[in-house]
Amino acid sequence: MLRTALGGFVIAFTLTACGGDKDKVIEPAAGGPMYSPAVANSLRAIAANCKLERVGASEKRECTGPFGRVSIATVGNHLSALTIALPSKLLAEAKGHIGHGLKEVLGHDGVEALLARLSMLETGQRADITVGTAKVGLIAGGRSRLMPEYTVELTW
Repeated sequence: MLRTALGGFVIAFTLTACGGDKDKVIEPAAGGPMYSPAVANSLRAIAANCKLERVGASEKRECTGPFGRVSIATVGNHLSALTIALPSKLLAEAKGHIGHGLKEVLGHDGVEALLARLSMLETGQRADITVGTAKVGLIAGGRSRLMPEYTVELTW
């Protein structure tokens, strides 16, 4: 009898504590992929020194490192925007870092399509493409002809 009474109390408490209101609307997550530990580690390989800014459920990380800069915006635990900027002497070097940084975000085929388009850009050009659900901006340029900057901007 005590067990039944406690069981009913636990169920009632759980429904109340978890917002048992069946009419409650749950906000959908951001449209981007999950910001998982695998994604975080692949981006940390480019730029590990990050500053975090939180506003409600949104977070923005501005990261710097020896290979470039990474800006990460999340809503909940999903990416909403991601920018990778790499000063590189060689396109092959930039492609290696971008490929490693985005393999968990876009998958193999998405990264290959992005890198193929980046290879076609001349210094100072920009290309806008779509990879899966991501809108991608590719920029080849920067301020120096000796050490161009390759930038990839993704938004969901």
